[in-house]
Amino acid sequence: MDTFSLQRPRNLPADLNRGVISDLPSRAADSLFWLGRYAERSEHLARVLRCILNRLTGESGGAEDSEWDSLMKLYDCLESPHVPLEKDDPHGHLDQAADFEQEILSRIFEDQRDDSLNAMLNRAGRAAAHVRDRLSSDMQRIVSQFGTVAALPQFSLGYASAGDALAVLNRCIATLASLRGLEMENMTRGPGWHFLGMGRRVERAVHL
Repeated sequence: MDTFSLQRPRNLPADLNRGVISDLPSRAADSLFWLGRYAERSEHLARVLRCILNRLTGESGGAEDSEWDSLMKLYDCLESPHVPLEKDDPHGHLDQAADFEQEILSRIFEDQRDDSLNAMLNRAGRAAAHVRDRLSSDMQRIVSQFGTVAALPQFSLGYASAGDALAVLNRCIATLASLRGLEMENMTRGPGWHFLGMGRRVERAVHL
């Protein structure tokens, strides 16, 4: 009976090979790692904010009293260094829905906030700019949109609406999903791809 096999016998020790030289410099690896983290963080933020805004605007039936606390708890999961919303209103003087909606808009468009979607996409774009020569032309076209996808000039003038925000969030999620698809289907599985994937997985673990 022929027992020949090309598979390596399991009882043999693995050979360590430290002589393989990677053409990926440490700075490029760091930029790809943070591109993955910022892209994953932006998509997570965009999806949670869209979920909250859909309830606030009534597109999913309107936020009832029973789910108001759930929306506030969901937003609290998006930790922010900024002053939290005032939740205690014993005299009923605050318009909590309006204040909450304005906070959501600020979290999307405010470029002065470190935790805004706009700021995160800009950081992802800067990380990608450092490794442009390692990205395909299609990926470059996607990341070039990061600087404008969540920028809304009328927000600074006070004219932004919840409808504008939902349109921006939908466009943002579609853009980030396109980047994810190109990573999986059109990127060489080299060291750069691995660092990009590691960044995504670290950020996803933090969110979970």
